[in-house]
Amino acid sequence: MHFALSTRPRFGAERRVLDKADFDDCPIFPFEKLTREQRQLVAQLSHRLIARDPTVFDEIDSFFGGLFGLDVRDLEVVRDTLEVAMPYIESRNRACNPPRPVEREHFRKRLESILRPFFKVTGDEAQVELWKPDAAFLQRAAPFGLLLISKRGTQMPAPDELFRDVLLKLADDTGSTRIIQEVEGGLLVALLSQYRYWTPSRARLLGAELIREHLTIFET
Repeated sequence: MHFALSTRPRFGAERRVLDKADFDDCPIFPFEKLTREQRQLVAQLSHRLIARDPTVFDEIDSFFGGLFGLDVRDLEVVRDTLEVAMPYIESRNRACNPPRPVEREHFRKRLESILRPFFKVTGDEAQVELWKPDAAFLQRAAPFGLLLISKRGTQMPAPDELFRDVLLKLADDTGSTRIIQEVEGGLLVALLSQYRYWTPSRARLLGAELIREHLTIFET
């Protein structure tokens, strides 16, 4: 499904079905090239699948990922893509609905872990906080979630006014789904409150961009 979504010109754009050519072009790993141990594992996984063991799917994904040289991070990208980019109502709803609190926290922790080694070089510790707005209407339905990035122990000013007067206007004018703003004490990152922008692989992409383009603010 990921191969079709990534390579086929019509699947997901024009239609929601796969053509036979999609299967013909898919790079199926030749069975005869499997080792003896791999064939035994295929049999074990197949028996569990036939027995409707719901715990087998992650192991199947890992097995095929290994065949095609995909590591844990590659498989994470595949899972995230299929979860939020498929042309079906379940995937679209998942992509467009706000991330749950536990998903926001997972995103925060992943981003902080990515930034941590780069702060350690200067003897500092990365701190990533989720903004908790004071205004009641923002607590209920803020269109963006905010991440405050600073050195551990730095007290950043509450961004309520900046959010209302600057970020919302900028997003409205530009149609942006993500805004990175230098503020007193660190960085403020605004992400549109849709789960498609809060997946684990998106946290890695954001971390890489911050490291590449925005960490100079913490050098002083």
